[in-house]
Amino acid sequence: DTGASSEAPQPEQAAPAAPYYTINEAAAKRAKDANSFSDYKQGSATAEYRHYVDEAVQLAERQKQRVDPMYHEKIDSLLDTYARKLAANMNKGYEIDARVPSILIAGGSNFPTRKKEKQNAARDSNYREWQDIQGLLDKIRSTGMGGISADDPQAVQKLEKKLESLEKSQETMKAVNAYYRKHKTLDGCPHLLPEQLEKLKADMASSWHLGDKPFATWALSNNSAEIRRVKDRIKSLSQQKEIGFVGWEFDGGKVEANTEANRLQIFFEDKPDEATREALKSNGFRWSPKAGVWQRQLTSNAYYAADYVKAIAPLTGEKPTELQRAHIRAQKVAAQEQFAQGQPEQEAPQDKDTFSIYQIKGGDETRDLRFEPYDRLIAAGHRVDAKNYTLVYSAPLTPGTSLEDIYTRFNIDHPKDFKGHSLSVSDVVVLHQNGQDTAHYVDSFGYKDVPEFLQPENYLKAAEQTTEQNYNMIDGQINNIPTATELEEKAKAGGQISLAEYAEALKAEKKQAEPEKKSSIRAQLKAAKEQAPKKQARQKTQDLERS
Repeated sequence: DTGASSEAPQPEQAAPAAPYYTINEAAAKRAKDANSFSDYKQGSATAEYRHYVDEAVQLAERQKQRVDPMYHEKIDSLLDTYARKLAANMNKGYEIDARVPSILIAGGSNFPTRKKEKQNAARDSNYREWQDIQGLLDKIRSTGMGGISADDPQAVQKLEKKLESLEKSQETMKAVNAYYRKHKTLDGCPHLLPEQLEKLKADMASSWHLGDKPFATWALSNNSAEIRRVKDRIKSLSQQKEIGFVGWEFDGGKVEANTEANRLQIFFEDKPDEATREALKSNGFRWSPKAGVWQRQLTSNAYYAADYVKAIAPLTGEKPTELQRAHIRAQKVAAQEQFAQGQPEQEAPQDKDTFSIYQIKGGDETRDLRFEPYDRLIAAGHRVDAKNYTLVYSAPLTPGTSLEDIYTRFNIDHPKDFKGHSLSVSDVVVLHQNGQDTAHYVDSFGYKDVPEFLQPENYLKAAEQTTEQNYNMIDGQINNIPTATELEEKAKAGGQISLAEYAEALKAEKKQAEPEKKSSIRAQLKAAKEQAPKKQARQKTQDLERS
């Protein structure tokens, strides 16, 4: 009956190779009787449905043979969705056809024209749905052949597989070009299959082939650019997975970062007004009846878009992008602290040229030092002190490697055994070259040399720098003037001395050699007379205080 046709179809177990679902034979018979003079053949509707599904199964099997096994699960899922939706669509179509009989069957007298119009509109809608379902076959054909969606739970693994293939192609193209450059022919090239060599020879012989090598420079350049793009995407998706996204509350609802659905979802307590809905639509958010929320794909751009929707502004007064940046910083610090606590400090090898990366230790005592530009750090009274850092990575320094090369490598394509955060402001890179160490602070723009990182702080030197006079040297004694004898010995040893400094030393020695002059009796009496009133006045003041 009609009620049975509207129920969700259940999968059958008869043919496990194909995901068949139940077809309502009773509804199919009524539809046939209402629109044809011929009798309905029992099972014909099910046979038609299974014919469609069998073709989809064959398509899926062919596609599985063409793509990596990691895509097989997705192909099976699409195939099952196709079979389930097709069964529901066909059952709905039979139910629609049975609503009003054909005019050829019922006759024209008192024919329900209005009902027939509604039936035709329902048929059109059902047919559009059928076309959409057939579009699933195109998705099966394209699975594993095109782009990789961030919604895919295996996106990172698939991108890594793609990266491996791209890098292999790059090495093959370079090897083939090198072979041709050496032998001036492709005959005997071990890097390609015979059929590939023949095709490449034909391409080189064609008029459109430019250059004198099998693979043109632009081919290598484009492939290299694609490798960098895939690496950047892997890094971006990995960081999103590790760092995550933050939600917030606003006046009248909340925003959640649904990582499982890969959506930034907005929950309103009440239906938003028209202006808010328009603002959401214009910034890429769409209403999801299934989830009951406004949402868009969970990316950094979603937070930038949320900045422009005033109705969902955070209660804290910050912008959504500011909340996300704060969350990222907090996660980086937490990861850094966890790494610092769980990893023993390494020792950099000193037998050859090396570079070492130091990052600030975790803990509240170093919170004000993290990610601070050098000028601001010094202005705040701090210094780049090695005791606040931990060694997170050390490796040989290859010839020609610059500080900028190190910065680029440890931000874009760092080694797998590097466990620290990406090279950032406040990190220190120490280069050990030719037996000498130099320390370089990662600043907002470039590097800042910080020799103090390699030396403990000399507090006496700091005191001398603020109090030394008369052009004295920093020697560990405050305001000590070298003697004339010391300066003469220095000159005899070949050192340079200042004539002004030598004259000052002679003057000081002469002053020390002079006996202290005794004051005259008159001067002594005068001094005693000047001190006497002062003592009386002080005594009087003390008496007043006691009273």
